Amino acid sequence: MTISVFEKLSYASGGVGTCICFMSIGGYLLYVYTDVFGLSATTAANIFLLTRFWDAINDPIMGAVVDLRLFAKKSRGVYRPWILLGLPFLVLFFILCFTLPSFVTTEFEKTIWCTAFYVLYTMAQTVVQVPYGAITNSITTNTEERGILGSYRNFGENIGNLLVSISILPMVNLFGKNGADMAGGYTKSIAVLAVVAAVFILICWKTVRERGVETGREERKKFELAGSLKMLAANRPALCMVFALFLAAIVINFRFAYQMFYVQVYVGAGHNVVTMLNTVQTAVAIVSFWIVNWMFKRMEKRSMLLITAALFVVDGAIFLIGGVNIAANIAGSALFGFLMSCSFSTVWGTIPDSVEYGLWKTGVCAPAFIFAAVTFAQKCGIGLASWLAAMSLRQIGYVKGMEITESIRMGFYWWHGGVLVLGGILFLLVALPYNLNKEKYCEILQALDRKKQ
Repeated sequence: MTISVFEKLSYASGGVGTCICFMSIGGYLLYVYTDVFGLSATTAANIFLLTRFWDAINDPIMGAVVDLRLFAKKSRGVYRPWILLGLPFLVLFFILCFTLPSFVTTEFEKTIWCTAFYVLYTMAQTVVQVPYGAITNSITTNTEERGILGSYRNFGENIGNLLVSISILPMVNLFGKNGADMAGGYTKSIAVLAVVAAVFILICWKTVRERGVETGREERKKFELAGSLKMLAANRPALCMVFALFLAAIVINFRFAYQMFYVQVYVGAGHNVVTMLNTVQTAVAIVSFWIVNWMFKRMEKRSMLLITAALFVVDGAIFLIGGVNIAANIAGSALFGFLMSCSFSTVWGTIPDSVEYGLWKTGVCAPAFIFAAVTFAQKCGIGLASWLAAMSLRQIGYVKGMEITESIRMGFYWWHGGVLVLGGILFLLVALPYNLNKEKYCEILQALDRKKQ
């Protein structure tokens, strides 16, 4: 079944909204914690790390709950009601992550405040993100169309990236009175972005159709966390995508979190260069949408994953060789933009196929649980990237307001390029075992059809 361009764009609008939140959190929350709220780099790192422990409990449970199909009994759909339910909380806690009241003054109080609302934000994010990802299984069973839907999702995410990249720092300067009230500037800017994100997510909720085509899903009526875990453990394609997205999220979000420090301290440039590089990489990511769709129609998904891994290494080498040269940084940012599109599009477009693989392998069909596992991996990657960035600041001895030594400058240089190179090598290792091609997927669908007869 071919999905209309209108519905694909409707699905992409959800990616715009969710990625506005992802990009703002991944790219700016560490900076706000350390340089605006005044938390130490170690405290900020621990907040990002500790939140992931709760996600390890929260995300799988949420996936199993969504798979109960609670709202389907009232003909309201399987996934869309969850998106609408979680949206108000996502908006509220997103804003509060960037808000610090005047009565919160000590390091301990700031730590409790920031941890509480970051945890609540990630919980609301799970309520929206898991059903948003799993809904692709109810849109179509066509593996090529699913791949293209993943590309449209990433296209929407890159639009969200662009909106944040070109707007957040100018808004912070405007609302923050050119640096006089940075905390207020970030709070108001995030409030504006939260409203924009909500509008795009509502468009997706309103216009995407659930066709109920998930094979075997109608038989799943009880809470089966243990069965879902066993299915995931036996599902090689799903596990490959869990680790692939985990690594891609680390590499990409580390650079988002690190870029402002890297440009200002190592390159020696200001906010205008940060905005320019963000705009370049996001513009390239948007244009790459058509390239990635072409690749989906002509290549196996495993090949796309291997190409992505190799280009991560190349991109890291460009930054390491180019150093402070602005042209080299622009070139590296442009390639990074393509990698943003290719990596996430391929992973999101590949995950739905693993649902039928899991059903064929184990007899358990749990689309939302698989997407919960992948969403958990993505959030772990984002959290670990922020933790790693914060710990690297401590390791190289960076403290805001203190003298910048040559050792500190070179620390930023090696961390910035090195994570890209190492991440690409690890991405290659998790992509190599992927074993599901178009021919095998068709055979699985035929086998499942025979079981139903």
